[in-house]
Amino acid sequence: MTEPNDLFDIVVLEQRYDELLGESWPVRVLPEPDELLSSWLHAATLANVISLPHFWKLFGLDNAPSLSRLDHDCPDWLTHWLIKREVLSQARATKLKLDARLLPLLLNINRIPEQGGPEWLQFCPLCWQEDRRPYFRRCWRLATLIHCREHHIALRQHCQHCGYGVGIPYKVQMREVHFCRRCDKDLRDAPATKLAPPAERSSRAIDDVLLFELRTGMIERTALRTQLDSMPARVFGTRAVRLTAMGAHGRAALYEQIAEDLHRVLPASGDEPSSPWRLHLLRNGGRAGRLIELSEAEYKQPYRAARPNGTRKDRIRNQAKATSLYDFFSIYAQFRERRGPLPL
Repeated sequence: MTEPNDLFDIVVLEQRYDELLGESWPVRVLPEPDELLSSWLHAATLANVISLPHFWKLFGLDNAPSLSRLDHDCPDWLTHWLIKREVLSQARATKLKLDARLLPLLLNINRIPEQGGPEWLQFCPLCWQEDRRPYFRRCWRLATLIHCREHHIALRQHCQHCGYGVGIPYKVQMREVHFCRRCDKDLRDAPATKLAPPAERSSRAIDDVLLFELRTGMIERTALRTQLDSMPARVFGTRAVRLTAMGAHGRAALYEQIAEDLHRVLPASGDEPSSPWRLHLLRNGGRAGRLIELSEAEYKQPYRAARPNGTRKDRIRNQAKATSLYDFFSIYAQFRERRGPLPL
């Protein structure tokens, strides 16, 4: 990867920016499907040659909203401003926000400013190498996730050169998110570190259980979120910090230790609706197993007309290739729309 270099000067239109550009921004940046709102807003302002501090000055704000809070509690006035200028649609603005039910599990580590300040983001260097525009995923904010779903490597929180915490550039200097905010090194060059197999298995299982209960709505009727955040205290002792306040290495060590006892660390009482599902997922390391077979048996329906993408047999064969819990959820959602929830 190459380091940024200054080939030409950029003049930031700090004064009367809104008057000069009119009602719409000249450059539109389409958000990625799983992008954080704060990550997209940074990319959109950068593409229109304005830094985030100058952007907030458009509204006369001396104390700008916290970017970490913006992801789940974006002010209505900001959303309306972006929609009015055709920078963002209402549908995309809604999809960019974090699910409010996940707030108790968002990463929130206190660090001094010399180390990068509070940490609330993680990244995968291999994802950023493949991105056309590197961006922060919504799932990277979860303290419960310590591995990349796509590349099966450990998520990182710091620059590999200076140890500074990663985050969205917030000062007047204009740079993309994949450059360190202190030393300007390219974070895409960070080594791809493999987790110990037990730690990755725990991360995958916990992520799948969380995703399952979230998508089915069961999470509001279980103690899962409280159990997850209190895991360090219950495993290491009552004085241990919460999971959301632990660094990547500490969470990896915890996940490795509890790999063989996940179903005991995260028990579900017999009267909880998710109990049999959670037990199955935790014991199988997050693999959907029988759940996929069950969903496919209900999902395969006769086709009423010829399909352009192959015969009915070909379509069913392609559906049967679903082997991950994420494929199962797409099938499950369509099933619920037709017939209601699966029997427990």
